[in-house]
Amino acid sequence: MKQFIIENFVNAKKLAVIDSGKFERIIIESNFSNNRINNIYRAKIVKKIPSMDAVFIDYGDENNGFLKLENLNKLGALYPNSSLNIGDNVMVQLIKEEKGVKRAKFTTDISIQGKYVVLLSNSEKILFSSKIKSFQERNRLRSIVEEIISEMNVKNGFIIRTDSVALEKDSLKKDIEKVCKDYSDICRLYEQKFEPECIFSSGGDIIRYIELNFGDNVEKIVCSFEDDFDEDGVFLEAIKKIVKRSGIEKLTKIVKVSGDDVFESYGINRMLKKYKSRRIWLDKGAYIVIDKTEAMTVVDVNSGRNIGSGDYENTILNINLSAASEISNQIMVRDISGIILVDFIDMKKEEDKEKIIDEMNRSFGCDDRKSKIHGFTKLGLLEISRMRKNDSFENYYLKDGISDTKSDDSLLDGLERLLIYTKYHLNKNILNIYSIGEVESLEECIEIFGTMGKELHHELIFNDGLLTRKSHVLDTLKKKYNMEIKVKKLYKISNFDIK
Repeated sequence: MKQFIIENFVNAKKLAVIDSGKFERIIIESNFSNNRINNIYRAKIVKKIPSMDAVFIDYGDENNGFLKLENLNKLGALYPNSSLNIGDNVMVQLIKEEKGVKRAKFTTDISIQGKYVVLLSNSEKILFSSKIKSFQERNRLRSIVEEIISEMNVKNGFIIRTDSVALEKDSLKKDIEKVCKDYSDICRLYEQKFEPECIFSSGGDIIRYIELNFGDNVEKIVCSFEDDFDEDGVFLEAIKKIVKRSGIEKLTKIVKVSGDDVFESYGINRMLKKYKSRRIWLDKGAYIVIDKTEAMTVVDVNSGRNIGSGDYENTILNINLSAASEISNQIMVRDISGIILVDFIDMKKEEDKEKIIDEMNRSFGCDDRKSKIHGFTKLGLLEISRMRKNDSFENYYLKDGISDTKSDDSLLDGLERLLIYTKYHLNKNILNIYSIGEVESLEECIEIFGTMGKELHHELIFNDGLLTRKSHVLDTLKKKYNMEIKVKKLYKISNFDIK
């Protein structure tokens, strides 16, 4: 059974998915940056770029977006002339956020995700998730879906998702009806609008994940909550709305937690430690080391003290198999993408290498990102590629993606934990933090834990720049917990025991 544990913090919401006690994944959703991927817009052509077969579009944002027109001949009823000119309107979906000087990237191939299917606006094909391997199951599902779309007179195509395996007609039909209604509503709204704007929001990553994955296999959803903070109420109601669709009795699976650090209480912080570390220990003294460079991620497997007392080759194989399972889990939870090279302990037998590849493929079976095991290179390195998205875990928790170093976001989460502790455990409404101005050796936050009398006293030292950059977060923290945060300048630190 799965548990969804939600840390609903000011700086970001986080959903940890625990499956039978094992950490499966974490989704991080910033509250202060727009996550607009898959949003759908009514846009207007503002400039043609003939050399690139593309146009710039006004989609209601400050900066224009970029749209390739390579699929224009498939656009159908919305664009009967199969050509677009400056001033024309077009329905587009955001596929890549703007970054630096690169503009946001859009497509005219609209897709609407359901739990079991994905509707394709500019296609009539029935496609399958690559993880549905059985041809017999594919043929069964194709027959069911073709029957449904014939009954409904649907002209769109569909991708059959992995979760549809073994489903019967009724469940698939309900999902197809839902995505078709969503798309129909979007098209109607597109025709009703006159100016460039968003006409469909895909919602936050966490709400979307719960919507697609909540079912009988979910034991409970635990969510932190402050009664007097309106934003928490809105978020909780969105979760209730999703759960209620499965039956009003399912609402008992939602556990609302106030005045406590849910990630600490449910052991998530302890589980997360190994995903923030450069070195990860395996059984019997073996370990792996993960290093990230600009070009790729490199993983090194070491036997450590585990040299075994029997067959050496069998010992090495067992270490490598254990490492393969852990490495795939690390890649998925950390959201590592791009080129990944794994230096396993040398194996002489080709059949042992095949066992490693089989284990990696099996472990990546639950990955929702496209990945490929390319095999061993001539130098004996296992080559893996994984589709890029956002590397949210490392960007959020680690400074510059470097293991064992805290980012600004991680430090702010620590501050909120101290506020919870101070308010609900120390029964105080004031938290003192210290600002470093002229001490160059302390570039980031230093946590100081000192025992004063019979109570545990917490203080934080921050860099001035961080407090300035994140002043909006501090203001919201004060409002959420109805507490005062006093910032004091600190120039000499020799009297503190710094760890």
